[in-house]
Amino acid sequence: MSEFELHDIVTALLSTLGGKVTPNKLVEYLQERQSRNTAGCSIIIQKHLTRLSQDISDPDTFLAKYNDLKDKNVDSLNSYVELLDLISQDHSLKDFILRSTKPTSCSKAELTKDDLPQRRPSMSWDFSVHNICQPIPTVPEISQENVLIEDLLNVLIGLPGNYIEPDELKDVYGPRTFSINENVPLSLRELVRQILPLANHYSIIQRFVEEKMRFEFGQLESEFKSGNLTLQKLWFFVQRNMQSLGIAANIASSISKVS
Repeated sequence: MSEFELHDIVTALLSTLGGKVTPNKLVEYLQERQSRNTAGCSIIIQKHLTRLSQDISDPDTFLAKYNDLKDKNVDSLNSYVELLDLISQDHSLKDFILRSTKPTSCSKAELTKDDLPQRRPSMSWDFSVHNICQPIPTVPEISQENVLIEDLLNVLIGLPGNYIEPDELKDVYGPRTFSINENVPLSLRELVRQILPLANHYSIIQRFVEEKMRFEFGQLESEFKSGNLTLQKLWFFVQRNMQSLGIAANIASSISKVS
């Protein structure tokens, strides 16, 4: 909160509640108390960081990451550090967390494609996990086409299918390729291959959106929270993206009109 916003709030409160104290004196008092609390908080956080650094093998990397997040004004960072320190001091809780995070063997769980929390623990819509069950060895002849259509509809929204599986990415920004079950008839497999480039386009766009939504890309919000953002600065930053977003908006509008 800027000094001007604080002064306006204090003035409004005093006019509503009454009082002999002037707004300026009350603002100075609040800012002084805030400075004292900030100094005390810094000492406490430093104690937490010191304890945590003593318990890890690479304290320099840990402290460098903390300072990086601090510079980016990550919300509740100090609260997370305090929680992490408390966990590190509680041996029974640490043992419980270690037991809970041990990988389990893959089993044929009875899940459907609607069980998103189980299939998508990271909540990514770009094939965050592969099919949890073993591939079905054969495709029923009576329903081959319908089964492949269902698989394609899932793949086109970032879900792995039973007969169409996403390959591991060789490059985080590269194209997405897919493997088709070898038991799918050749004629149907060729039709599926003609449709799969659309799934690749979706995957690339989804990865871009999910990356740019991360907190480290929130430059303007960080500037605003630190009190360094003015309208002139805001205009300087947004005009670089004005044309790009305009093109994307025109494309979206054109698609909406056609469909």
